[in-house]
Order: sequence, then structure tokens, then C-alpha cells
Amino acid sequence: MTQPFCNVPIRIALPQRILSMKKLLLLFIAFCIFSCTGDEPETPARYELIPVETYQVPEALVVGNTYLIQLFYKLPTTCYVYNGIYFENGTNSVTAAIQSLVVEKQSCQPVVYPDYNPGSLPDQPKAVFEYYAAAEGQVHFKFWKGKNEQGQDTYHEITVPISN
Repeated sequence: MTQPFCNVPIRIALPQRILSMKKLLLLFIAFCIFSCTGDEPETPARYELIPVETYQVPEALVVGNTYLIQLFYKLPTTCYVYNGIYFENGTNSVTAAIQSLVVEKQSCQPVVYPDYNPGSLPDQPKAVFEYYAAAEGQVHFKFWKGKNEQGQDTYHEITVPISN
């Protein structure tokens, strides 16, 4: 059986196309495996939380709306790279911290933030996430600001009402 504008039977054309795709996939996998020589030394890295210096949260929320929550932070050295926001969501609470990847190098330099005033500089480090106000009540935000002398986590805390 052939198609009206094609002289190749359908049952033969499909398997050849699949075989070509499989060959390409195998070539790609082989390239990926053999392109890594293993001769390059690995740079040690670790994940670390960075304190939230300050934040911007609306004073009140309305059910059914989505809000942008801004977290401002400082990278301690040039070896720290922003790597997202760490979240713990509860029924009426959100706990957040800044995640970073720390690359262990000899050339790490302190990052200087002149006259640090959150939100005042266009290139100031900040992380933004969306919060959807699903139900009436309130939400309790906790933004990690580090550990105290006893090694316990401390937070910036704010409770925001949610109304209709």
C-alpha cells in the first residue's frame, strides 16, 4: 500500500526514519561520553545559604491575585554565585532563603557594596518569587537572616493579611 504522492510503502519508511533517529541518538551519547577526558581537575564546590538582608512584601494581599516578593542579599565573595531560592511552604506560611553555589578558588575576592540600601541600585542582588493569595486569612513570611551565637536559625518575620 502506498500514499497517493509517495512511492515508498508506509511500513518501510517509518522504521528507516526511526533507525536514523536511533543512530543520531547513539552518536550523540557516544560524543558526550568520550568528550569528557577526565584530565581536567575538578574545582570543589558546595551549596550554602546566604542571609536575606531585607525584603519587599505588600502590606496586604487580595484573594485571587499573584504578588512579587523581593529578597535582597549580599554575596560575600566573588566565589559565591546565586543559585535560586530555597522554600518551605506551609498552610499559611512561607519560609525562604537565598541559595548559592560556592566555588572553592584561591582568587576569591570580597564583594564590596557601597552605601548598601536595598532596592536603590539597579544592579543590586535580589531574588524575586511569586506568591498567589489563594484564600482569605493571613500568610506568615519568614526570610532566613542567618544563625545566632547559639547556632540557631534566625528570620525576618512578617504576617500579611489576605482579604477578599
